[in-house]
Amino acid sequence: MKLYPGLALCFSISLLSLISLPPMVGFFVKYLISCGLLSLTYLILTFCLIFLGVLSSFYYLRIMKIILFDKFDKTLFLRNIDFPVYLFLFFLTLLLFLFSYQSKLLFMIFSFLI
Repeated sequence: MKLYPGLALCFSISLLSLISLPPMVGFFVKYLISCGLLSLTYLILTFCLIFLGVLSSFYYLRIMKIILFDKFDKTLFLRNIDFPVYLFLFFLTLLLFLFSYQSKLLFMIFSFLI
């Protein structure tokens, strides 16, 4: 994290969305899918979704621990990251984080589709 703290922060927020923590977009997607599965009484599939989500969260948290807290190994460093890549990742993370707060819009879209 000491070399590219902005990139580490963007990647960590993306991983938190994949873990499906409530303020992120990934939570609303998994919530709507599990509600749809429960309404159709697919209990085994819902249980598999929750179980695999918990398993994947341990994997993602381990990646975040390595990125944020472990010592940096310079032999794995390949090249410098350009400013446009930083800008793209920043806006992608911002979109991922800010779009999650418009949950009413998400629920309207998904209720229309379902």
